[in-house]
Order: sequence, then structure tokens, then C-alpha cells
Amino acid sequence: MLKKGATTVSIVIFVFLVLMLSGAALFIFVTGSNDVVKRISDSGFIEGAYIGEETGKFILKDTLENAVIESYNKMLEENKFLNGQEQDGIKIAEGFDDSINEEFITLVNESFISGIGKKSMPDDETELKSKVSSGNYYLNLNGDNVEFNIGLVLRATRTLKDTRWAWSKGFIPIPYREEYIQEQASLIYEPDMRLYVKLNELGLETFKTIYDASKECSNQECLNLKINNFNCEIRNYDKNYNVFILISKKNFLINGEVKPIEIKFLVKKI
Repeated sequence: MLKKGATTVSIVIFVFLVLMLSGAALFIFVTGSNDVVKRISDSGFIEGAYIGEETGKFILKDTLENAVIESYNKMLEENKFLNGQEQDGIKIAEGFDDSINEEFITLVNESFISGIGKKSMPDDETELKSKVSSGNYYLNLNGDNVEFNIGLVLRATRTLKDTRWAWSKGFIPIPYREEYIQEQASLIYEPDMRLYVKLNELGLETFKTIYDASKECSNQECLNLKINNFNCEIRNYDKNYNVFILISKKNFLINGEVKPIEIKFLVKKI
């Protein structure tokens, strides 16, 4: 029978935590005694694991939001946000298909991996950074929602110490309390890392929304009703086209400069 202070792993206890901020997660304690499991709970070890999880999610979401904004602007700069020819460097709105969203999410993915690579993460988030860097996760655009999910099994460790009576060395031994390592405890858990970034909440609109509005609207009042996050203007361009100018109501940090996002394209006159 193992003694209380043994460091050999003797039991595995499953503990389910429900209705926490980040959702339910499966926790496994690997320890040498039931008393140690109780002490882990009392010392805030579980809370510390959740703090680590929330820190990881904060870093992921911040990086993902930046990747979405950067990729959105790149689609505009390269005139890939609509199908059609160009006139004087301005895109002519002639169509829209799923390949545009696919191109956008590809750019988001590349920017996201690059951004995570530059982030400094806690030691217990190394697996998270490694998986993201290798592209081992789910990323998709569903409507105006960029969806992200990654499967992880994380381990957090803690050295648990206690005190005991001991005798000092010398001619007259004196009793004293010495500190010793009681247990090396590990907490293995599967965090819920699902994230959602809505373009609308960022202050943007999907390219599909913009294209559809350009086909439905022939005046600025209609356009501004359809597109909420941009101030819209329609001007005469030439005898064949009107130019649609959309300027975001919100400013964004782009290439080190804080400014609104501007979208400009041509729509054939009816």
C-alpha cells in the first residue's frame, strides 16, 4: 500500500465542472492521495486552469479579429472582393460567388497563423501555439460569422508542499518544522476553445451583403439602409457607370495607421 507522501501515481480521479464561463470541461487529476485532490480544489488550482484557458482564448480571439480586418482590407486592395473587370483601377461589380469567400478565409488563415507565431504565450499554452502554427484547427466563414475551433488536451502541474517536524543537527537537537514536497500533481483537461468573430460586430459587412445591396439599390437612401456599418454615397462616374463609395463608420488599425476602411466600385447604370 502506498504511503500518503508517495509520488508514484496511484489513482486517477475524474471531476466534471459544469456551467463555468468557458463551458463544461473534463478534468482529470493525477495524484497520489484523495487529500491532495481536496487541497488542489481548495488552493484554486482548478480556477488557475480556467484562467489559463481564458487567457489562451483571449489571445486567439484578438489574433483572429486582427487577421479578419487585415484580410478584409487586403481583399479590397487587391480588388478581389467582387467578380468583374476593372476600369481605371476600380472594380466593376459584375457578380459574386463562393470563391470570393474562400479566398477571404484563406487570407484570414494565413494572417492568423502568422499572428499567433508572433504572440508570447504562457508555458502551459505551448500545445495550443504548436497546433495553431501547424494549421491543426477548424476555420470557416458562415454568413458574417468567422468560426474557429481547436481540439486540445492541456496539462497543468503544481508542486504541493507541506511541513513536518524534524530535528536540527548539532550537539543538542532542536525540533523544528521543515518544508517538504508532498506531491507533484497534474491536472489534465480538455478546454472548450470555440470562438466566433462576427464581421458585423467588428464594424464590417460581408462582401455578399455589399454586392446584393448594390444590385438592389439605385439611390443612397436605399444603400444606407442595407449597409449599416458604412456611410454610403453614389456618384455619377461616366455615361455607363455610377461609382459606389462606402466608408466605414469605425476606424481600424491598418499597416500601423488608424483610419476608416474605404470601398469603391462601379455599378452599371440601368
